[in-house]
Amino acid sequence: MLSNSSVVIGTNLAEICVDRNLQLIPKKLTLLDELTAAVSNNLFTTVSNRELIEPAIIAASSGIESERKGIKSYIQSSHDTIMDNYIVDLANLVTNYISFARNVVNKEVNLLKESLETALANYRYKEPEDFFNVKYYKLHEVYNSYLVENEISSYKDSSSKYFFESMNLNKITEESFDLAKYILTGDEEQDLLIQDWFSSIGKNRAISFIIENIPEYSLSTDALLDYSLVNYLFYRNLVEKSDIDLGLTTVQLRTKATSNRDYFGNKLNVALELYRKDIRNGKILSSSSETSFSYFNINPLNITVYEESFAKLAEGGGNIEVLFGFIVTNNTNDVTVDHLLENKEDYQQKWMNIRSLYMIFLNNNRLNIFKQILREVFENSLNKTEISEEEQSFLNENPGFIDETKRLGNEYIDQLHISDINDLDTITLDLVAKIRYRFTNAYFILKEMKENLALSNDMEPLEAALFATVKYVTDYLCEQVDVVRL
Repeated sequence: MLSNSSVVIGTNLAEICVDRNLQLIPKKLTLLDELTAAVSNNLFTTVSNRELIEPAIIAASSGIESERKGIKSYIQSSHDTIMDNYIVDLANLVTNYISFARNVVNKEVNLLKESLETALANYRYKEPEDFFNVKYYKLHEVYNSYLVENEISSYKDSSSKYFFESMNLNKITEESFDLAKYILTGDEEQDLLIQDWFSSIGKNRAISFIIENIPEYSLSTDALLDYSLVNYLFYRNLVEKSDIDLGLTTVQLRTKATSNRDYFGNKLNVALELYRKDIRNGKILSSSSETSFSYFNINPLNITVYEESFAKLAEGGGNIEVLFGFIVTNNTNDVTVDHLLENKEDYQQKWMNIRSLYMIFLNNNRLNIFKQILREVFENSLNKTEISEEEQSFLNENPGFIDETKRLGNEYIDQLHISDINDLDTITLDLVAKIRYRFTNAYFILKEMKENLALSNDMEPLEAALFATVKYVTDYLCEQVDVVRL
């Protein structure tokens, strides 16, 4: 039988339809058609009084209550019989739908999301500041040590001419040769500084400075300092030890080593003077800094900032963005602290303007990368060998389904915008439930559950599933109605 509330709602809906010249007609051979016929066939007379419509419908849908020998019984109406026959079937059907949606489809949604998150985590998106790889250079304490201050200062104002003697030093590239240990002086305090400095430049770079034919004119001041010091320490000890077999007599070895020691001692003195001059003049970038700015650079620009000069820039109210603004508008490393401070507002604004344009470029690139990663992860999920029996049965009957799924998935991914890429829940739900499992009603159920759970933090998944089921059955019955305009 129909409840009072159901009849009241139905009557109100009928009045609205009448006012709008609409008629709701059950489709033939449907459950709703059978239920409607069961009630209308029990209406023995036409009801003309509005107040009698609802009681008449309730009576037509109800069975007969009787009492015999004190025992009450209920004889079902046609409406009751039809409902009883369908309730079990509908309940089992909907239960299976819910189970498949939660245990199969939702599992695949979560797996796709996890795979996508892992793939995205392995790819780091760029920010505008990533355009620059900034290294701050501070003169190491070893350059102010006793050894440098006393020995290297002797080359200052020297009238002597120093020459480099070529030597075959491949011996020091052997694994058994410990360059870091070889260049130590024996003075504990001095050697601690040398070891720390050597670690900062690295063994491979230090060896390359000694054995490779490096055009010294191309070295920046900071590189020239390291180049000169490692060579000076090496030849300084080679003079004293003469312990490396280079195919030379002891006299030849010491003579060449002495010449090279003095050559690099003088070179180191010159490099120190160049560095101090740069700092006095407020130069802020090493000459090795890359300043050829372009929006389309794949690799970042490596720039070396003199830490002492940058500290002066900061004291004057400048920052790294001021320096970026200068680089992107001038494409040169020839700039001083005074110039940046005089034009700091202008350069900062230029950087912010260019940053905005570059951000647009990065966002477009970011979206393309996201789509590419998503496409790969989605297609990989379609190639899995472990799938549910229901899905395998469907695929056996529809051999072109996977190819069509890839096409639909690609169309969906193509239409994504930059604002969509942070909503992985929606994207994975759409791709899996709406597209991959489009032959089921899983998308409707899972989407309704998601929306229901979002309404309240206290709602449990089973409760959300119940509401989704109610709406599903309601929509199922509504689809059995044709709306006709009178």
